[in-house]
Amino acid sequence: MAAVLKKRALAEYNKSFQDGPASKKLHLVKKPLIGSSAAAFVGLLEKCKSSDEALQLLLRISDCLQFQESDVEEAIKKLSEHFQSEEESVVRVKILWLFSDIGLECPGANLNNLIDETIHLIKNETSHKVIAQGIATLVKLGNKLSEDKILMARLVNVARDNLKDTSHQVKCRCLQLMSELYPICPETDRTLEMTVESDAMVKLLGDYSNAEDARVRCEAFQSLLTLHERGLTISFDLYDQVCAALSDDYEIVREVALKLVWLMGSKYPENTVTLQDGETTMRLVDDAFIRICSAVNDLCMQVRALSCSLLGTTRAVSDRFLLQTLDKQLMSNMKVRWLSARCCDTKQSRSEKSEAAIDDSAVIRFFDTVLQHIDNVTLSTMVRLKMLQSAEEQLNKLSEMEPMVSGAANFTALFARCVLSLHTALNATNGPPTHALQQLTTDCLRLQYQFSGVSEQENACVWQLALRVCAARLLAAVQNATVANTGTGNTGNTASGIVALSAATALTHHAELLDRILASAGVEPDPFTIAVFQQLSQSGEHKPSALARAVQPLLLSAPLPVIPKPNLKIRMCSASIIEPATDNDTVLRFCAGLITGVALEAEVVRVKDPSALRVRVAYPDTRVHALVPPRDHLRPLDHTNTNDDGTQNVRLLTKVLISHGVWTEPCGVDISVCLAVEEGSSRDAAPLVELCRPVRVTVAPKPIKRGI
Repeated sequence: MAAVLKKRALAEYNKSFQDGPASKKLHLVKKPLIGSSAAAFVGLLEKCKSSDEALQLLLRISDCLQFQESDVEEAIKKLSEHFQSEEESVVRVKILWLFSDIGLECPGANLNNLIDETIHLIKNETSHKVIAQGIATLVKLGNKLSEDKILMARLVNVARDNLKDTSHQVKCRCLQLMSELYPICPETDRTLEMTVESDAMVKLLGDYSNAEDARVRCEAFQSLLTLHERGLTISFDLYDQVCAALSDDYEIVREVALKLVWLMGSKYPENTVTLQDGETTMRLVDDAFIRICSAVNDLCMQVRALSCSLLGTTRAVSDRFLLQTLDKQLMSNMKVRWLSARCCDTKQSRSEKSEAAIDDSAVIRFFDTVLQHIDNVTLSTMVRLKMLQSAEEQLNKLSEMEPMVSGAANFTALFARCVLSLHTALNATNGPPTHALQQLTTDCLRLQYQFSGVSEQENACVWQLALRVCAARLLAAVQNATVANTGTGNTGNTASGIVALSAATALTHHAELLDRILASAGVEPDPFTIAVFQQLSQSGEHKPSALARAVQPLLLSAPLPVIPKPNLKIRMCSASIIEPATDNDTVLRFCAGLITGVALEAEVVRVKDPSALRVRVAYPDTRVHALVPPRDHLRPLDHTNTNDDGTQNVRLLTKVLISHGVWTEPCGVDISVCLAVEEGSSRDAAPLVELCRPVRVTVAPKPIKRGI
C-alpha cells in the first residue's frame, strides 16, 4: 500500500511541475556610462555636497579614465581646485593618485605641468598620507622624464626637504624617489663635484639605516641597492653599518642587509676588515661569506632561503671557509643518518645500528677539518685561539648529535677548553684567578681519569697540559703568599705559604710521573716540558718562590699545547641518577643531629674501577661529604656489563645518609655520583670527578622537642 501511495504522489508532482509556466531567458546588459569622457565626472565635482560623493565620483573617473586631449588640461585644473578646497585627506590622496594615472595613461597630458602642480599642492600639506602619495606620484611621473637631469635634481631636492617628516610613509617614499631619480652620469663623464655630491647622497641614505622605524631602515638599504643597480658605487665604509643590521629585530631589515653584504663582498673582495679583537684582519669576501653562512640559521624562512641562494653565487672565497661550510653540511647529514638509525627495527643488533648511524671516515674527516690549522705556528696566537673556540663549539654539537663518537668529541672539546681557559688565566691582569685554576684542575683530572680507550700518546699530551696547570697554580700560590706576607720576607709560616709549598711539591711530583709516561709512550716532550725538566734537574732544593720565578717566563712564552689527533675509540664514563627525581618537591624532615636516608638509584657506564665510585653530598654551608657505597650495592647493569675496552656498566642502589644541625627553613642538598682520583702527592682527601649533574633534595632538620 505504501508503495502505491508513493508512486501516485510522484506522478502528481511530475505533472504539476510540467504544467507550470515556461521559463524565460535573461539577457544581461552592461549599463553604459554617462558620456564618452571622464571629463563629465570631473565637472560634477563642483556640485558634490559631501566628501563621500566626491570620492565616489573620483572612483568613477579612475574606472573610466577616458579624456579627450583637449579636456586633459581643464580636468587637471578642476581636480587641483577641488584638492585645495577639500577637507578630507582621503579625497586629496585620490586626486594625487589620479594625477599619476592621467600622466601615464592619457594621451596629451603634460607631465611637467602635472609634476609642477603636484609639488605645489603638497608644499603646504599637513597630512602625512597626502604627502606620501604626492611623493609617490612624483616618482611615477619622474621615471617618464628621467632624461631631464635638471628636473630630476629638482625632484630630489623636494624629496630631501620632506625627509624631515615624522611619518615613516613619507620618509620611505622620499628615499625611494632619491634612489630612483637621482641623476647619475657615467663614470667617464663625472667631475670631482659630481663625485662628492654622489658620495654625500650615499652617506645620506646610509644614515637613515639607523632610523627608529624598521620600514625606514629597510627602505634606506633598498635605496642603496637601487643606486648600485643604476650604476652608482656604494662606499666600502658602509660595510660595518650593514653588518650590524644583520642582527636587526625585523626580518625585512635583515633580508635587505644580507643582499648588501653579498654585494659589497663581491664588489670589494680583496679589501680587508678588522675583527673584533682589533688585531686580526680578514678578506672582505671571506667575512661576508661567514655572515651569509650564519644567516642560514635565521628565524625567518625568507632570510634563510635568501642566504642559501647567495651562498651559491659568492665567488673568490678562501678554501678554508668553504671547507668549514662543508663541515656544517656534513654534521647535518650525520644528524639525519643518526635519526634514521634510531628509527630502524628494534630487533637490529647494536653493532648494526652503529654501522648505520655513523661513518667512521666521515667523522675522522670532520675532526681533521675542524682541527685544521690550529697547530699552525705561522698563524697568530689570537687567530689560533679563535679557531680553537670554534672547534670546541662544533665538537660539542657533534657529541650531542652522535652518541657513538661522543667520547672522542667530548675528550677533544674538553682539551680545547682547557687550552683556552689556561691562556685566559695566564693573561689575567692580577694573575691567574683561583676559581679558574680550580676548574682547570678539575678538567685535567677528567681528561686523565674519566675517559677510556685513550692511547699513550694522547695521555702524554694530557699530562703535559696538566703540568702547565700545576705551574700556573704555583704562580698563583706564590703570588698570594707574597701579598699575605708583605714586609716579612717569609712565606713558609703562614697558611698561604703552606699552600705555595704544597703547589711546588705537586709540580715536582707531577713532573716525575710525566717523565715516566713520556718514556713509556716514546713521545718527545714539548718545549715547556723540556724547560721544566731542565729547571728541576739544575736545582736540588725547590723553594716555591725560586721555582715560581724560574717557571713564570717559561709558562708565559710557551707555545700553545698540541691538540691530540682524533681517536674514535675513546669512550667517556658517565652516570645518570634515576632516583631521586630532579623534579621532586618533597621536603624531607628529620630531627637535627640525627640521620635520614635518601634512596639513590643510578646507572654508571664505562667505569674502569667501580670501587672508585663515590656519592658526593654537598650541604648549603659548603660542607661536602664523599660517601663510599658498599660493594654489594653495585650490581651489573645488564648482561653486557663488561665493554670491549675493559670498562664496566653498573647499577648503584644505595641509601644516602644525610645529617645536619637545625635549619631555620628547608634548604637543598646536592647529591651526585663521582669518581675518586687517588693522587700519591697529596695527604688530603682524593679529588672527585663528577660523572653527572647533581640532583637537589630539599631537607629540613627540625629541633628536638624536649620535656615530653
